[in-house]
Amino acid sequence: MKKIAALLVLAIAVFISSCGGKQGPPPEKMQKLAKLSDTLFPAYQKLRDLQVMQLQAEQTADAWTINKYETGSKQTLRDIVATGYPALKSALTGLSAGWNTSRKNQLNTLLLTQDSCMTTFGDIMAALPDSGSYDDSDLRFQVRMVMADDNSEQNRRFDRASAQLKKLLAEIEPELMNTFSELKPGKRPE
Repeated sequence: MKKIAALLVLAIAVFISSCGGKQGPPPEKMQKLAKLSDTLFPAYQKLRDLQVMQLQAEQTADAWTINKYETGSKQTLRDIVATGYPALKSALTGLSAGWNTSRKNQLNTLLLTQDSCMTTFGDIMAALPDSGSYDDSDLRFQVRMVMADDNSEQNRRFDRASAQLKKLLAEIEPELMNTFSELKPGKRPE
């Protein structure tokens, strides 16, 4: 993500410096730059943030099912489910307003899958709310299997969410790179 941000800053700087003098930048290139800076690049960053958040939530939910005394990861999971994910979802929904129907549908499908994952994390937190709840070995085993069984519906859902997210990122990356290559400056008048 930092590489893309640096590349964006460099592309803008080169573009602006090479279009100096009396000639202003061509309007169509400025529109592409505006699109990139206003929607596509921030959406890409938010999708990357979602990818990190998803991995962190899975890891902390797994830790939640194992260690009744681990309070740091439990607070992290609470924060992700209560505020982090909803804020990220809202930001992505807003940034996708100008997307084509196909890409919006992809995002909506991804967010529905993510919603389901967040519900699972909430269920884990509700089942094991305090250290006393870990004393019920049957309950603890059932909750643990949600995260430990690779073939569980929940883990298949986590995998599906990850695959959907990777696919969407893979589709946006070339568009970002194409926008950079199209921002090559025109020739200045002699």
